[in-house]
Amino acid sequence: NFALTKLTTEKPLWRNNWGLGPQGPLDKPIYGGETSLEYRTFSSIVSEAEIREMQLKVEYETFVRLPKTGYVLFSVRTFADPLESLETCPQAAACLAASIRGMSAGVKIYKGIANEATERAILQYLDKTAKGPARPVKPV
Repeated sequence: NFALTKLTTEKPLWRNNWGLGPQGPLDKPIYGGETSLEYRTFSSIVSEAEIREMQLKVEYETFVRLPKTGYVLFSVRTFADPLESLETCPQAAACLAASIRGMSAGVKIYKGIANEATERAILQYLDKTAKGPARPVKPV
């Protein structure tokens, strides 16, 4: 990987990724093969209640070159919340909607939202959330 060959100890590489998946076990992968493709593909129109319960999984990945050995350390931090958590931050809902709208057909397939009816329902929910006032954060 070209980016890793240019990595220095002074300048780590940081990236993020996200995906949507149905509620369920958090250890069920949403990427990486046919089973995960099936798991994250929504095959029919879903209700707003179902959309609000979808898992928004966000990963923050860091690559750091270690100074003594020159090896690369990779770390990943994953967060998963119901999509309705975006209701506390309407701007995040707007950003996610813009990201979906900017995707190619291939990326939409990869993300599991290639079904037009489901994509439309998700975007309607995100647009509605983006226009609404931020609701208070639920106590944990």
